[in-house]
Amino acid sequence: MILVDYLKQNGLNVSILSKLTKIPYATLHKGIEQRGVLKAENLAKVANQLGLTMDEVFAMLDRGHPCSTLTNTLLSERDSGAQSGIYRYTQVHFAYGSGSIDGASLTPEQTAAIFDANDTGGASSVRDITATANTMYVFDVMLGEVQTMLSESLLLSFAQMLTNATGRGGAFADTRRMWHAAKEQISRLLLWYNALPSVSFSDILQFHATFIRINPIGSASGALARVITFKECLRAQQTPFIIHEDYKAFYLRGVEKFDEDSTFLSDVCLTMQESYQNTIKQFLGEEYLQKLIG
Repeated sequence: MILVDYLKQNGLNVSILSKLTKIPYATLHKGIEQRGVLKAENLAKVANQLGLTMDEVFAMLDRGHPCSTLTNTLLSERDSGAQSGIYRYTQVHFAYGSGSIDGASLTPEQTAAIFDANDTGGASSVRDITATANTMYVFDVMLGEVQTMLSESLLLSFAQMLTNATGRGGAFADTRRMWHAAKEQISRLLLWYNALPSVSFSDILQFHATFIRINPIGSASGALARVITFKECLRAQQTPFIIHEDYKAFYLRGVEKFDEDSTFLSDVCLTMQESYQNTIKQFLGEEYLQKLIG
């Protein structure tokens, strides 16, 4: 149900709600008509007046824009401060899944604590805590750069954010040194990828596997590849995916064996893509999912 229909069911309209919440009519009307316009403080007023949670109101607003992209939805939830939507789910599960692949010791609950309250959740590994926080930060930056073509400067900026004071990719100078050593291979990969007339899911996976094997920033190369892949799936209007911990071994094998048989990695990522489609359906509804996947 969209917000306008909910108001009608309860004998309300935008004008009445404006008076009850003391939100200017023009502000409220624009917030209903355009995605991401309604600020968190006004979203809270609407939710309080209707006896709903902010997330419930946000979900109704989101359903009023069925043609929006997943990128817009993630950005809107991020900027509105939604506490339990698909953005939070994605941030927590992406950071946890990526960290577990790289051998991090954090639990899902500790990862959520870092996202929700900048708290360690009782975790003791400073390296893992910092790496997780960095992954969440670069994910936020990546969302704002989804439509930007891949370039060496963009990828290097992501790399520096991921390895900042983590010890997993070294300090700033070490990251630059490793990157410079792999510069020629990175340039060739980008030249091939950016020359594609259109980008398919298999193209994204080939970039993913090749980038990891180039290993431009050491142990953080996989994390960077997963951020890039999420971005490029959004840019190519493909459903992105998050590698679950249970699929770690299959995923790593798929990357290792990609040149011999790309189906290993493809099968894992298609399974994870289907899983994320179920997540989209859970948070945003069947209609939203069908419009995304056509």
